[in-house]
Amino acid sequence: LWLSPFIVTPDLKIFHEHNDWILRGEDGKPVTAGMNWTGKTFALDVTHPEVLEWLDSIIRKVVGWGYGYLKLDFLYAGALNGKRYKNIPREVAYRNAAKVLRDAAGDAYILACGAPIIPSLGLCDGIRSGPDVSPYWLNKPLSVWLNNPNDQSTQNAIRTSIHRLWLKPLVNIDPDVLYFRSKHNSLKPHEIQLLQDLGTITGFKATSD
Repeated sequence: LWLSPFIVTPDLKIFHEHNDWILRGEDGKPVTAGMNWTGKTFALDVTHPEVLEWLDSIIRKVVGWGYGYLKLDFLYAGALNGKRYKNIPREVAYRNAAKVLRDAAGDAYILACGAPIIPSLGLCDGIRSGPDVSPYWLNKPLSVWLNNPNDQSTQNAIRTSIHRLWLKPLVNIDPDVLYFRSKHNSLKPHEIQLLQDLGTITGFKATSD
């Protein structure tokens, strides 16, 4: 089950009914966690006791439904800069909240995505090791012209995952998906083979509907 426990969108009830749960900047405005779906997403203040209780209840609920594999995405939002309920370092705030998720999940497999790597170790079973793979080798407008190594592209995903293979003794490494399709796919055969080889090296295998 794919969840993004540390972010909210403005159309959710939680954003309006629990406004004090939102992480805020020095200017008092909600901290933006990125752009996705219908627009901006905002970070939760993961030091707020009520947020931690809510996170615990959500994870326990979905595990109780029978889900044994949780992909928890956009976790970096728990470590963004901002004014928190508790004045503690953001890495500590993130790890404390990640531990709540881990304890609530029990024996369920946690795949941490978009997560600060070092603070996540010991609290997840697997971790995404780079940006999203894409059906093209390089996104020139973002990766090249803006010099953004984190942008979605197969080159960026492979390069980042290779440089994080040292994590393999500590956590399962997820290099993202393989593309086998020919439709809507501009990857060349040798580029697809590189993805397959990386999957073999990391040993990470998962399927989904």
